[in-house]
Amino acid sequence: MHRSDSSSGSAGGAVRRAPVLVGLAAVLVVGGLLDRMGGPSVNSAVNAEAVQPVPVVAPAGAISSSWFCAGATDSGSNYAPGRVVIANEGAAPVSADVRVVGSDGSSSTTTVTVAAKASTSVPETVAKGAPWTGAIVDAQGGMVAVSQVVDGQLGRSVSPCATSGSQHWYLPAGQTRINVSDTVLLLNPFPTDSIVDLSFVTDQGSENPQDFQSIDVPGNSLVALPLGSHLRRRTSIATTASARTGDIVAWETELVTPPPSDAPILGTAAAAAPLADPASPDTGVSVTLGAPSTGTTWAFPDGLSGDGIDEQYLIYNPGAQTAAVRISVGLQQGSAEPFAITVGPYSETAIVSEGTARIPAGVAHTATVVSTNGVPVVAARSVSASSVTSGVTPRRGIGTLIGERLTSKAWVIPVTATHPGLQGHIVVFNPGTTALTATVAGSATPQTVTVAPAGQASVNVPDGPDAALAVTASEAVYVEYDLLGAGTPAAFSLSSAVPQR
Repeated sequence: MHRSDSSSGSAGGAVRRAPVLVGLAAVLVVGGLLDRMGGPSVNSAVNAEAVQPVPVVAPAGAISSSWFCAGATDSGSNYAPGRVVIANEGAAPVSADVRVVGSDGSSSTTTVTVAAKASTSVPETVAKGAPWTGAIVDAQGGMVAVSQVVDGQLGRSVSPCATSGSQHWYLPAGQTRINVSDTVLLLNPFPTDSIVDLSFVTDQGSENPQDFQSIDVPGNSLVALPLGSHLRRRTSIATTASARTGDIVAWETELVTPPPSDAPILGTAAAAAPLADPASPDTGVSVTLGAPSTGTTWAFPDGLSGDGIDEQYLIYNPGAQTAAVRISVGLQQGSAEPFAITVGPYSETAIVSEGTARIPAGVAHTATVVSTNGVPVVAARSVSASSVTSGVTPRRGIGTLIGERLTSKAWVIPVTATHPGLQGHIVVFNPGTTALTATVAGSATPQTVTVAPAGQASVNVPDGPDAALAVTASEAVYVEYDLLGAGTPAAFSLSSAVPQR
């Protein structure tokens, strides 16, 4: 994989604590949660949860929509400065209030107008700076989609912002190594204060540090929690954030800096020594929105491993019952037997693509994770890349993608965020049993592709105007948007597109 660090607290804000401390992990609840959006899912057949499982674009007739972003750095760091990009896919201009909140309690508000079929970018900065920032975007109208772009010396990462809060959030792909910092960001975009407990499943077992219990997250505020302050040198960290009161939104920012000159590098013989403290070889930045609930089906439209691409699928079971899980891999060339695994209570299991012959090196693939006994889990794909692989777009950096959970016939990519040497890559995954067509429209000439049953098709987006793209399909599909390149900075990024209702 890729992750780490003792320096992870350098950019973190102070943690506010509630008066009552509980030195016990919060009980994990997996159902019966309130959907703050209050609307139907895009595809109710695959959504048994009450919480809206992914961000969605509100319909054209909606009076307003809200989006919640976090995970960018502001002052004192060139690692992950951020901006929010508001895309208006509607036929009329919309007004949007953007409240930027800092982890030090500061805030600033800007009102912008976004023209029809256009986008506007707002920096995530406050007047005097703050270690970490987030944003609350309130748009007066539907057909609006918002993404967050972080862009610094370690690269670029793009992710859709959230459209609802939840009492529980799951972040399955953390780590703390000598050159990797991992920070969990808790954003409370609502007026009511929240009290939050964090619990962890790591390579050293279940952990519940006291300083990560009873965390006070006031209304309209952001709290940054550097995991390396109490979970040092963990090779894997799955996090559950549980709010005792109110709803929150949880993000995770991972920063991988160049390894120390004398450090053993992960994957080498020196790193396997008993007392080694290995460093990740691939620098980069990854900002990931957590999963607001567990689920029984997770889809990954794209996948690739080998030749410098380290890929793994992480299955996190935060509940009290053992999950029986099937991972079906659809190869662009050939076929593969599904993986059948069990994931015990409060544990995580990883499938390393290079460690199995079922996922051939250099062959693009899809993956679908299904809990066959109905015990809900969380699934993520994690990639660390240092590749100049022949036959595919070169890629270098890190990326984490929580699995997709809703299908739709219409999707929005709010911002392409390409630059010279960095190419956008749209992948359409057809989960159905008949072929379909999908069209990508936006800043360039529309492109139409045919997608085979249970197959994938891709459309490359070259460097160009930073415009929104729309994907429409003849049947319901999943859509992923990645940034691929090996320039400087690498700016490798994995993200989901945003489905429309």
